[in-house]
Amino acid sequence: MTATAFTGPGAGFVQRILTSPDGDLVADQVAASAGTYSVSATLSSGAWLMQLAAFKATSPAVRLRASLTSTNTVVIAWAAVTTNFLLEEKAALGATNWVGVTNAVGLVSGENQVVILPEGGERFFRLREW
Repeated sequence: MTATAFTGPGAGFVQRILTSPDGDLVADQVAASAGTYSVSATLSSGAWLMQLAAFKATSPAVRLRASLTSTNTVVIAWAAVTTNFLLEEKAALGATNWVGVTNAVGLVSGENQVVILPEGGERFFRLREW
């Protein structure tokens, strides 16, 4: 909000809205990494108020796949392009604590794969970003 009027966004920012007649400006910038940033904008004169909103981008949805092999093991797999994920398990959905799976993660045909020996009973798996 300004007491006068903006005429355009600062360097590196994309103008989204410039209202008329009061000249309020909405501009944004996508940051390449976390850090300290500054902003400027061309103002004809007077005072102005800057509001800032920052958002952390979420990772794309990661699909977890489970398949039974001919040797009676279960392969839990997810795309290898995803990083910083931990495979976790628990015996019941109502249980409060997920536990990290300690089996080795192998890279096979563009997938991260973990081989699990069935232990009887149900087991639930998830990927958690860390």
